[in-house]
Amino acid sequence: MDEKDDRLQEASDFFYHLVCNNEKRLKNGLAERERIRKQIQNGEQASGYRAQWLRKSSTRVIHLLQDIAREFDSIYTTDRFSALDLIDVLSTAKKKIESNLSQEDEED
Repeated sequence: MDEKDDRLQEASDFFYHLVCNNEKRLKNGLAERERIRKQIQNGEQASGYRAQWLRKSSTRVIHLLQDIAREFDSIYTTDRFSALDLIDVLSTAKKKIESNLSQEDEED
């Protein structure tokens, strides 16, 4: 093999490892999500790194939604943002995410 073939093989090995590693990580994530779901279903507070990350992330999302509400209220002075509007924003975002996921599934 020459140097070009060696580099191609290295790149191929790298991407193979990356794909396999991602599959392993995704499976781990699914297992963690299931563990958290069971804890919540049993009336327990979810524990572990993923549950902690979810709590912190949800707090960040809430802060972003507060900023969005303030922006709406300052732009539309004859209207007022409500908690139900926040839920509508989240529902719309969820639908967009699900739509993107279904498009990805169709591509596979």
